[in-house]
Amino acid sequence: MKDGSKAPHRVHNKTSAEIEARILELRDKTRYGPVRLKEELEELDGLMISEYTIRNILRRNKAKLKPKPHKPHKKGSVLMWIGIRPKPLKSSKLTSNMS
Repeated sequence: MKDGSKAPHRVHNKTSAEIEARILELRDKTRYGPVRLKEELEELDGLMISEYTIRNILRRNKAKLKPKPHKPHKKGSVLMWIGIRPKPLKSSKLTSNMS
């Protein structure tokens, strides 16, 4: 008896490398998810691929995708962050009250 893996040696219905490269290229350009990528591929290239297949391709190639650029935080108070701006104090009122 032969000792060895019983896993299949090849996948007969595997998505071609060209299609995978096209999916990854569109993902880098648009940052779309599987559903939107499916729609884009249908419109632009006429490819009919399941969103689950696209999701699996994206998961398999996660390390090859460019990370999303970091947006630096704006400096300011929490009030400004939620949209409430403090009213500026008028210096004339302060000086007239002190004298």
